[in-house]
Amino acid sequence: MFSSNQKRVFMELNGEVIKENIVPNADESRKFWSEIWDNPVEYKDNAEWLRGIENESSRVSMQDNVKITVQDLRKQTGKIPNWKAAGPDGVQGYWLKNLSSLHDRIACQLNTVVESGDVPAWMTYGRTVLCVKDRSKGNAASNFRPISCLPLMWKLLTGMLSEQLYEHVDTNDMLPSEQKGCRKETRGTKNQLLIDRMVLKNCKRRHTNLAMAHVDYKKAYDMIPHSRILKSLQLVGAADNIMNVLEKSMTKWKVQLNADEILGYVNIKRGIFQEDSLLPLLLVIRMT
Repeated sequence: MFSSNQKRVFMELNGEVIKENIVPNADESRKFWSEIWDNPVEYKDNAEWLRGIENESSRVSMQDNVKITVQDLRKQTGKIPNWKAAGPDGVQGYWLKNLSSLHDRIACQLNTVVESGDVPAWMTYGRTVLCVKDRSKGNAASNFRPISCLPLMWKLLTGMLSEQLYEHVDTNDMLPSEQKGCRKETRGTKNQLLIDRMVLKNCKRRHTNLAMAHVDYKKAYDMIPHSRILKSLQLVGAADNIMNVLEKSMTKWKVQLNADEILGYVNIKRGIFQEDSLLPLLLVIRMT
């Protein structure tokens, strides 16, 4: 048990009560998630609204190719938690932070990856843990929420790319002011809830009618076509080497399904890696 689930071992040693785990059927799980992730689709590139966006984006300045410095790397490692569920590589953030003598070499190797676009397969291989949503619904494949653990080096790379891409779109004012989910110096959902509360309170005090609509995107991260991600990056003038890295790595994205035991493997031909540092920004860019 220690080799497969260390957390459970220590919880049992501490005398904590653990409910019997519910494990989904392996075949059903592979089929369910394959139909979502391993199902490449193309976006409608002939949409009329897209022509208007292309005309507007033609005035956007192109981002210069990014280069990773040791300072960038050290800044990003400072944001990585010391001890968090690791990806298949098993590397914890603590070691990356404190083995500073390796930072020069790591920055050099990641620059080679960015310049060539050739991402090693082990960096794009994740471990997805399926966590039960509602115990009363049993082990139906749809009753599990995926939580992905990615290799630390991939998260480090995409974290630095995300920083530089955010700076580009923010400088060029390409993020709507209403968008709080990916803006720096905001609290995301909390900001939106506070705004909603203020508006509702104001309308109640003034006896003003109010119409509101909430849009819930079903599996928003999982349903985005890869071609649409690349098109959105092109429209915002993302650096050529960022697009090159993503386009080439997408062909290798793969996860191991896990729920106390290995259930199988699924290729990611649609959607974005969960827990990827680029994920929120790519979704926001896609939505705008």
